[in-house]
Amino acid sequence: MNKIHKVVFGIFIIITLVLLLQYILIFGSLIFLGIAETVQDSMDWEYYGDDVKSNYMYSLELHVSSTPGIRTAIDNVVIYIPVVSGKDNLSVSESFIADVKQGNAYTGKWDSHFVETPNGTMIAVENVKPIMVSEERNIVLDTYYETDYIIDTLEPIENALILPINSDNPSKSFSNIYVKYDISEEEAKVDFNLRVSGTNTWYNARRQDSYSQYCYLTLIGSQDGWFKADNIISTGNGRYPEIREIRSSES
Repeated sequence: MNKIHKVVFGIFIIITLVLLLQYILIFGSLIFLGIAETVQDSMDWEYYGDDVKSNYMYSLELHVSSTPGIRTAIDNVVIYIPVVSGKDNLSVSESFIADVKQGNAYTGKWDSHFVETPNGTMIAVENVKPIMVSEERNIVLDTYYETDYIIDTLEPIENALILPINSDNPSKSFSNIYVKYDISEEEAKVDFNLRVSGTNTWYNARRQDSYSQYCYLTLIGSQDGWFKADNIISTGNGRYPEIREIRSSES
Protein backbone atom coordinates (compact mmCIF):
# COMPACT_ATOMS: atom_id res chain seq x y z
CA MET A 1 0.00 0.00 0.00
CA ASN A 2 2.83 2.37 0.82
CA LYS A 3 4.23 1.87 -2.67
CA ILE A 4 0.84 2.56 -4.25
CA HIS A 5 0.45 5.72 -2.17
CA LYS A 6 3.89 6.87 -3.21
CA VAL A 7 3.15 6.26 -6.90
CA VAL A 8 -0.20 8.10 -6.67
CA PHE A 9 1.42 10.97 -4.80
CA GLY A 10 4.21 11.16 -7.40
CA ILE A 11 1.71 11.29 -10.27
CA PHE A 12 -0.23 14.01 -8.42
CA ILE A 13 2.95 16.06 -8.00
CA ILE A 14 3.85 15.68 -11.70
CA ILE A 15 0.35 16.74 -12.83
CA THR A 16 0.43 19.72 -10.47
CA LEU A 17 3.84 20.83 -11.78
CA VAL A 18 2.70 20.48 -15.41
CA LEU A 19 -0.43 22.58 -14.77
CA LEU A 20 1.58 25.15 -12.87
CA LEU A 21 4.09 25.38 -15.71
CA GLN A 22 1.26 25.89 -18.22
CA TYR A 23 -0.20 28.74 -16.15
CA ILE A 24 3.23 30.34 -15.84
CA LEU A 25 3.75 30.15 -19.62
CA ILE A 26 0.29 31.59 -20.37
CA PHE A 27 0.53 34.49 -17.92
CA GLY A 28 4.15 35.10 -18.86
CA SER A 29 3.19 35.36 -22.52
CA LEU A 30 0.35 37.78 -21.74
CA ILE A 31 2.68 39.95 -19.66
CA PHE A 32 5.31 39.90 -22.42
CA LEU A 33 2.76 40.85 -25.10
CA GLY A 34 1.42 43.63 -22.89
CA ILE A 35 4.92 45.03 -22.34
CA ALA A 36 5.75 44.74 -26.04
CA GLU A 37 2.57 46.57 -27.05
CA THR A 38 3.17 49.27 -24.45
CA VAL A 39 6.68 49.81 -25.81
CA GLN A 40 5.34 49.95 -29.37
CA ASP A 41 2.69 52.47 -28.30
CA SER A 42 5.32 54.75 -26.78
CA MET A 43 7.71 54.44 -29.74
CA ASP A 44 5.49 54.39 -32.83
CA TRP A 45 2.15 55.92 -31.91
CA GLU A 46 2.91 59.34 -33.42
CA TYR A 47 2.58 58.04 -36.99
CA TYR A 48 0.91 55.35 -39.05
CA GLY A 49 3.18 52.33 -39.52
CA ASP A 50 4.55 51.70 -43.01
CA ASP A 51 2.51 48.48 -43.05
CA VAL A 52 -0.74 50.47 -43.16
CA LYS A 53 -3.43 49.09 -45.47
CA SER A 54 -6.49 51.11 -46.43
CA ASN A 55 -9.63 49.78 -48.05
CA TYR A 56 -13.21 50.67 -48.86
CA MET A 57 -16.14 48.30 -48.55
CA TYR A 58 -19.41 48.79 -50.41
CA SER A 59 -22.19 46.33 -49.67
CA LEU A 60 -25.88 45.63 -50.13
CA GLU A 61 -27.49 43.20 -47.69
CA LEU A 62 -30.95 41.67 -48.08
CA HIS A 63 -32.46 39.81 -45.15
CA VAL A 64 -35.69 37.99 -45.97
CA SER A 65 -38.03 36.76 -43.22
CA SER A 66 -41.02 34.55 -44.05
CA THR A 67 -43.51 32.44 -42.10
CA PRO A 68 -41.96 29.23 -40.70
CA GLY A 69 -42.97 26.20 -42.69
CA ILE A 70 -43.72 28.21 -45.83
CA ARG A 71 -41.25 28.12 -48.74
CA THR A 72 -41.18 31.63 -50.18
CA ALA A 73 -40.02 32.66 -53.65
CA ILE A 74 -38.74 36.12 -54.63
CA ASP A 75 -38.36 36.91 -58.30
CA ASN A 76 -38.06 39.79 -60.79
CA VAL A 77 -35.83 41.65 -58.34
CA VAL A 78 -34.58 45.05 -59.52
CA ILE A 79 -32.78 47.35 -57.08
CA TYR A 80 -31.17 50.70 -57.90
CA ILE A 81 -28.57 51.79 -55.35
CA PRO A 82 -26.54 55.04 -55.38
CA VAL A 83 -23.11 55.36 -56.91
CA VAL A 84 -20.83 56.61 -54.14
CA SER A 85 -19.25 60.01 -54.62
CA GLY A 86 -15.61 60.95 -54.05
CA LYS A 87 -12.16 59.76 -55.09
CA ASP A 88 -12.14 56.28 -56.68
CA ASN A 89 -15.95 56.23 -56.82
CA LEU A 90 -15.99 54.82 -60.36
CA SER A 91 -13.40 52.15 -59.57
CA VAL A 92 -15.26 51.04 -56.45
CA SER A 93 -18.58 50.96 -58.33
CA GLU A 94 -17.06 48.89 -61.15
CA SER A 95 -15.50 46.55 -58.59
CA PHE A 96 -18.91 46.09 -56.92
CA ILE A 97 -20.60 45.34 -60.26
CA ALA A 98 -17.92 42.78 -61.18
CA ASP A 99 -18.11 41.03 -57.79
CA VAL A 100 -21.92 40.90 -57.86
CA LYS A 101 -21.86 39.24 -61.29
CA GLN A 102 -19.54 36.49 -60.05
CA GLY A 103 -22.10 35.14 -57.59
CA ASN A 104 -21.65 32.08 -55.37
CA ALA A 105 -23.59 29.39 -53.55
CA TYR A 106 -24.60 31.82 -50.81
CA THR A 107 -25.70 34.82 -52.86
CA GLY A 108 -27.06 33.01 -55.92
CA LYS A 109 -26.76 34.38 -59.45
CA TRP A 110 -27.10 38.15 -59.96
CA ASP A 111 -26.57 40.71 -62.68
CA SER A 112 -25.42 44.29 -62.17
CA HIS A 113 -24.75 47.34 -64.31
CA PHE A 114 -24.93 51.14 -64.35
CA VAL A 115 -28.33 52.68 -65.09
CA GLU A 116 -29.54 56.24 -65.66
CA THR A 117 -32.47 57.22 -63.44
CA PRO A 118 -34.40 60.37 -62.42
CA ASN A 119 -32.05 60.41 -59.41
CA GLY A 120 -28.88 60.27 -61.51
CA THR A 121 -26.55 57.41 -62.38
CA MET A 122 -27.08 54.42 -60.12
CA ILE A 123 -26.09 50.76 -59.88
CA ALA A 124 -28.74 48.24 -60.88
CA VAL A 125 -28.80 44.86 -59.12
CA GLU A 126 -31.05 42.16 -60.61
CA ASN A 127 -31.58 38.48 -59.79
CA VAL A 128 -31.03 35.97 -62.59
CA LYS A 129 -32.97 33.10 -60.99
CA PRO A 130 -35.78 33.07 -58.40
CA ILE A 131 -34.58 33.34 -54.80
CA MET A 132 -35.99 30.62 -52.53
CA VAL A 133 -36.42 31.28 -48.81
CA SER A 134 -37.25 28.84 -46.03
CA GLU A 135 -38.15 31.01 -43.03
CA GLU A 136 -35.05 33.25 -43.32
CA ARG A 137 -32.30 34.02 -45.78
CA ASN A 138 -29.49 36.57 -45.73
CA ILE A 139 -27.79 37.69 -48.96
CA VAL A 140 -24.76 39.99 -48.93
CA LEU A 141 -23.48 41.51 -52.17
CA ASP A 142 -20.26 43.42 -51.58
CA THR A 143 -16.82 44.45 -52.74
CA TYR A 144 -13.53 45.36 -51.05
CA TYR A 145 -11.33 47.91 -52.73
CA GLU A 146 -7.79 48.54 -51.47
CA THR A 147 -6.38 52.04 -51.97
CA ASP A 148 -2.80 53.27 -52.28
CA TYR A 149 -3.44 56.14 -49.86
CA ILE A 150 -4.64 56.60 -46.28
CA ILE A 151 -8.39 57.17 -46.10
CA ASP A 152 -9.55 60.22 -44.16
CA THR A 153 -11.90 58.49 -41.73
CA LEU A 154 -12.26 61.59 -39.57
CA GLU A 155 -13.75 63.78 -42.32
CA PRO A 156 -15.05 61.36 -44.98
CA ILE A 157 -17.84 63.66 -46.17
CA GLU A 158 -15.23 66.00 -47.64
CA ASN A 159 -12.41 63.57 -48.42
CA ALA A 160 -13.65 59.99 -48.84
CA LEU A 161 -16.38 57.94 -50.48
CA ILE A 162 -19.92 58.57 -49.29
CA LEU A 163 -23.46 57.78 -50.34
CA PRO A 164 -25.38 60.81 -51.67
CA ILE A 165 -26.89 62.80 -48.82
CA ASN A 166 -30.29 64.40 -49.34
CA SER A 167 -30.49 66.63 -46.30
CA ASP A 168 -28.90 69.68 -44.68
CA ASN A 169 -28.11 67.47 -41.68
CA PRO A 170 -25.63 64.71 -42.70
CA SER A 171 -26.04 62.93 -39.35
CA LYS A 172 -29.71 62.22 -40.17
CA SER A 173 -30.59 62.11 -43.84
CA PHE A 174 -31.81 59.70 -46.51
CA SER A 175 -30.81 58.10 -49.81
CA ASN A 176 -33.13 57.33 -52.73
CA ILE A 177 -33.38 53.61 -53.59
CA TYR A 178 -35.57 51.94 -56.19
CA VAL A 179 -36.91 48.51 -55.26
CA LYS A 180 -39.02 46.12 -57.33
CA TYR A 181 -39.71 42.43 -56.70
CA ASP A 182 -42.47 39.85 -56.62
CA ILE A 183 -42.76 37.70 -53.51
CA SER A 184 -45.04 34.68 -53.07
CA GLU A 185 -45.91 35.40 -49.43
CA GLU A 186 -47.66 38.73 -48.86
CA GLU A 187 -46.49 39.05 -45.25
CA ALA A 188 -42.82 38.26 -45.97
CA LYS A 189 -40.47 41.01 -44.78
CA VAL A 190 -37.32 42.19 -46.56
CA ASP A 191 -34.73 44.31 -44.76
CA PHE A 192 -32.31 46.27 -46.97
CA ASN A 193 -29.02 47.54 -45.61
CA LEU A 194 -26.72 49.51 -47.91
CA ARG A 195 -23.31 50.41 -46.52
CA VAL A 196 -20.05 52.10 -47.47
CA SER A 197 -17.07 52.19 -45.11
CA GLY A 198 -13.40 53.06 -45.11
CA THR A 199 -10.74 51.51 -42.87
CA ASN A 200 -7.03 52.00 -42.17
CA THR A 201 -5.27 49.03 -40.54
CA TRP A 202 -1.62 48.84 -39.47
CA TYR A 203 0.87 47.38 -36.99
CA ASN A 204 -0.10 43.84 -38.00
CA ALA A 205 -3.84 44.61 -37.70
CA ARG A 206 -3.66 45.70 -34.05
CA ARG A 207 -4.39 49.35 -34.96
CA GLN A 208 -7.43 50.45 -36.88
CA ASP A 209 -9.53 53.51 -37.58
CA SER A 210 -12.65 53.71 -39.71
CA TYR A 211 -15.85 55.44 -40.73
CA SER A 212 -19.10 53.90 -41.93
CA GLN A 213 -22.25 55.13 -43.60
CA TYR A 214 -25.32 53.03 -44.10
CA CYS A 215 -28.93 53.36 -45.10
CA TYR A 216 -31.64 50.90 -44.25
CA LEU A 217 -35.15 50.10 -45.37
CA THR A 218 -37.77 47.50 -44.36
CA LEU A 219 -40.52 46.46 -46.79
CA ILE A 220 -43.34 43.90 -46.59
CA GLY A 221 -44.82 42.09 -49.58
CA SER A 222 -44.21 42.72 -53.29
CA GLN A 223 -42.87 46.18 -54.20
CA ASP A 224 -42.35 48.52 -57.13
CA GLY A 225 -41.25 52.09 -56.50
CA TRP A 226 -38.78 54.63 -55.12
CA PHE A 227 -38.12 54.77 -51.40
CA LYS A 228 -36.28 57.11 -49.05
CA ALA A 229 -33.90 54.97 -47.01
CA ASP A 230 -32.71 56.44 -43.71
CA ASN A 231 -29.04 57.36 -43.98
CA ILE A 232 -26.65 57.41 -40.99
CA ILE A 233 -22.92 58.16 -40.91
CA SER A 234 -20.43 57.43 -38.14
CA THR A 235 -16.91 58.88 -38.32
CA GLY A 236 -13.70 58.76 -36.30
CA ASN A 237 -14.07 55.20 -35.04
CA GLY A 238 -11.01 53.45 -33.60
CA ARG A 239 -7.49 54.59 -32.67
CA TYR A 240 -5.51 57.32 -34.39
CA PRO A 241 -1.83 58.34 -34.34
CA GLU A 242 -1.03 61.91 -33.38
CA ILE A 243 0.17 62.66 -36.92
CA ARG A 244 -1.80 61.03 -39.72
CA GLU A 245 1.22 60.36 -41.89
CA ILE A 246 3.27 57.27 -42.61
CA ARG A 247 6.69 56.90 -40.98
CA SER A 248 8.88 54.18 -42.38
CA SER A 249 10.18 51.60 -39.93
CA GLU A 250 13.66 52.45 -41.19
CA SER A 251 13.45 56.08 -40.02
